Amino acid sequence: MKKISLRIVSVILCLALLFGAAAPAVFSLDTEHLTNVPMIYIRGQGLDLGVKQEDGTWDKVYPLTVPDGFVKSMLTSEKIKNFIKCYYTNNYDWFCDALYEDLKLIFDDFKLDNNGNVRDGSKAVSDWHKTLTNKTVDGKYPVDKFAFTYDFRLDPYEVADELNEYIEAVCELTGYEKVAVLGRCLGANEILAYIDKYGNDRFSDIILYASALEGCVEVSHLFNGDVFVDNNGTVRFVDDYDINKYINDEQITEFIRAFLHVYNAVGGVKLALNEVNRVYKLVCDNVVPRILRDSYGTMPGYWAMVEDDCYDSAKKLVFGGVEDEWAGLIEKLDHYHNNVALKSEKILKQCADDGINVYNIEKYGFAVFPVIKNTEMVCDSTVDLTLASEGATTAQSFKKPFDKNYMANAEKNGTAKYISPDRLVDASTCLFPDNTWFVKNLRHKTFPDSMNALVAEMINAEGTFTVFDSAEWPQYMVFDEETQTASPMTEENCNTTDRWKTNFFKNLIIVFKNLGYIIKKLLG
Repeated sequence: MKKISLRIVSVILCLALLFGAAAPAVFSLDTEHLTNVPMIYIRGQGLDLGVKQEDGTWDKVYPLTVPDGFVKSMLTSEKIKNFIKCYYTNNYDWFCDALYEDLKLIFDDFKLDNNGNVRDGSKAVSDWHKTLTNKTVDGKYPVDKFAFTYDFRLDPYEVADELNEYIEAVCELTGYEKVAVLGRCLGANEILAYIDKYGNDRFSDIILYASALEGCVEVSHLFNGDVFVDNNGTVRFVDDYDINKYINDEQITEFIRAFLHVYNAVGGVKLALNEVNRVYKLVCDNVVPRILRDSYGTMPGYWAMVEDDCYDSAKKLVFGGVEDEWAGLIEKLDHYHNNVALKSEKILKQCADDGINVYNIEKYGFAVFPVIKNTEMVCDSTVDLTLASEGATTAQSFKKPFDKNYMANAEKNGTAKYISPDRLVDASTCLFPDNTWFVKNLRHKTFPDSMNALVAEMINAEGTFTVFDSAEWPQYMVFDEETQTASPMTEENCNTTDRWKTNFFKNLIIVFKNLGYIIKKLLG
């Protein structure tokens, strides 16, 4: 257990840094759903980054790659012996130094400098200057025709300058004075930084999609060090996460999931993770700030996704004692936080008052990245639904829908029409309750064509499109991964989280059925 707990801490930190906020979004080119005015799509975090070589090829710095032999170098017999020594002596200085030296190799080409600037000339591989054309379909524009590409690491205010250039280019190309704009995840943050700097005169519609405007769960908690790995949350997350894309073996994937359920049922996962959480508390202040100052902590784009209640503690953890050395970056972080993060509601309200249609499309029904204590929160695995939706009231746990008293009060107050059929979400408290949609069972990092259809409805509507205007697009929907379609949520189709309820003996049979195969794989 002692040796395992330290190795698990290493793996959790590595996976959290590599994959927790590093998976690219899926957004497909769609020529079926068309809009009357051009719409600019602003992607979230995850675009390819690289340094362009003289021969025209790119030396990629993102997506991140693990150096050859990295895992073996972390788990040499000598290091394992030192891990054990650290555990028994309760002195983790060597462990922290070794982990830091190993992990910083992954981020060396990706990190920014102390001012939050690019160090090596790297930038977004996809250049919008080369893809900007005015081709239409019957005089209309495909929903995802104009896709703005940018370096997601940078200060949103720096991105705003390039976004302004892009908007002006689209307006000049198409002849439109106003465009619709959709910001997905971090893209929502980029939109508000642009508005704060350049105003909203160019926008007819603003659509926030899976917005990280108010923060991202795993970024916030990794940055402020408040990490707690929950056993039940970990099992649910592994169930939901496509781990097979890393393992590339369905049988091993099936074994891992079944084994975790069995081991968790007998208390093994909780026992192991209790030790992991104990060790993490001891090493956090030593190793986490150093790793972040050599990786994501150098990037204003990621800091823009730190929740407000985590921001000050995150800055203290990452920059405590070295504030002068990082003054340039901290100035950028504070400027965004004070002018956008703390004023987002005011900015959005002003846009609506100025006649701009402001919409919000959010998701839920997936296990949160298991780095917090409340892993039963209602979210899409990445963002807290209350924050993303700009104020929806959610049940404290996906297992405990609103009770009879809550529903009775809603009926009395006339707000019951805003409550989801699964009784987990109340949209009446949203900033824009009539213009906020929720799709259950749709992953944060996926934007299927069925959502493009809703976007087109919003932009093409005469006036402001609301959740009550179309039976096809009610406030609450359920996404079917098999058919890739969204349908109205009902009491009959809303219980998608039942997938987490598994049978102990069924999982035990799966473990034993695949055990021989696993042993053969381990023995080569």
